[in-house]
Amino acid sequence: FDLVTFDQPTNTWTELSFNGQSGASSGCSPLTADTASMPGTGHPTANMAYDWRHSMFFLHARVACGGISGGGPDLTSMFSWLDFITNPATGPWTRQIASTNPPERWDGAMVYDPLNNRLVEFAGLVSQSVVNTMQTYSLSTNTMSTVTYANAAPPARMDAGIWFDHYYSDRHPGEVRIGIYGGSLDQAKSLTDLWYFYPNGSASQALAKNSWQPITQSGGPSCLAFGFAVDYDTLRDVVWAYKDSTHLSKWDLATSTWTDYSVTGGPVPYPSTGANCNMVYDSANDQLILTVGGSGSSSVQTYSVDLQTVVAASRPAGNYPTDMAGTYLARGLKYPALNTPYIDPL
Repeated sequence: FDLVTFDQPTNTWTELSFNGQSGASSGCSPLTADTASMPGTGHPTANMAYDWRHSMFFLHARVACGGISGGGPDLTSMFSWLDFITNPATGPWTRQIASTNPPERWDGAMVYDPLNNRLVEFAGLVSQSVVNTMQTYSLSTNTMSTVTYANAAPPARMDAGIWFDHYYSDRHPGEVRIGIYGGSLDQAKSLTDLWYFYPNGSASQALAKNSWQPITQSGGPSCLAFGFAVDYDTLRDVVWAYKDSTHLSKWDLATSTWTDYSVTGGPVPYPSTGANCNMVYDSANDQLILTVGGSGSSSVQTYSVDLQTVVAASRPAGNYPTDMAGTYLARGLKYPALNTPYIDPL
């Protein structure tokens, strides 16, 4: 297991932490255990999210080798990594939780909810079964909690796309909407449904806390291998999804419609080349960065898309309800200089 960063201006990857596992090994042999300051091996499909209020990455993982093959304890760990925006020394991982309760969860979808100040983790594999359950993690109490839904939930799935909906929360103070798109039940057929989840309920729609809402839509991406390739664009208030090597799909939160845009030079969908894709929106450079894991012996590749060449956009510098205060913004604007004191705006 290692943690790396990608610097877009120089197109370079930098390794921040490494547990000593050879890149040529399987990740399970030899199997190294998690420690208080470093994830071990055997976390091939762990869930990760970024908490921008505290400048931390979170990794929720299971010892897949031990749990699947029976060669070790079925242990789940929650790790945090203090981002070098506020800590240039890039301090060590911190294991927040090491437990068998709640059970392991992998191939799920995880996102940070800044208004409730917690991580939200949906679906994935639990005890080797595909589920539609949800759990949350609170850093302030260092606890994980199971969510009880108020109504019918989406079908079970893994590899779903997920996002926190800034557009909705900006217009409905105190309310949260989390989007879920696609995924797969068996890694043989992709899902193309879209759902909204309201952890705080919705006064305007008379929805109770922890309610789901299915959204009628069509035309979205259906590529199974790129289930994770979805992220929220904080400049345009839209959601981008990888569709194929020549198209991006845009989900418009205001109109609830998909629109395709032509691009060039993208990765060819699995199984032709690679799988295990992740995509993030880079607000500092207004671009999408896509990493594609190899199929077989293929190496990991990195792609980027300059969104100004796709949909030109700008917005005035200012504060929005889900932004950081002052000049320390999360919405499409650059962060301040390193070591700028952190002020929690919420």
